[in-house]
Amino acid sequence: MSDPVRYVTNQEGERVGVLLDLESYRHLQNQQQSRRDSEELQGLSDEELRALTMAWLAPDAQAQLDNLLARNAEGDLPPEETTRLDELLARVDQLALLVARARLTLRKSKSAFNALVSVVDAGPKEIQDNLEPDSPRTVRNNAENQ
Repeated sequence: MSDPVRYVTNQEGERVGVLLDLESYRHLQNQQQSRRDSEELQGLSDEELRALTMAWLAPDAQAQLDNLLARNAEGDLPPEETTRLDELLARVDQLALLVARARLTLRKSKSAFNALVSVVDAGPKEIQDNLEPDSPRTVRNNAENQ
């Protein structure tokens, strides 16, 4: 295709969809998967991730935030304190994202662990049935059963 993007239009000529060539579509899929993978926190133990899920704003910062929010609601906040309020709100947002990423990473880690446990819990008979006939484990198990 000479143009990687073509539009689908309705009867009024309004754009209502996009047609992509396969290469462009796959590129977008890969970008999405990379973004999802980068949302996970790498290199942290489950214990560290659980600690992050319980993260809170420091008590003095929380007290300051509560005070500034109350005064802002009354319309009684000078510009320099408005700036401080914005900084604290940005910190709360960053903390919320960190907590969410820790939870996501734990959830994915737990899913992978549960999948592994389900294989182990399947028991020797089910595992044996899923092995290839000539695999070393099958040969060893057959020798043990004789």
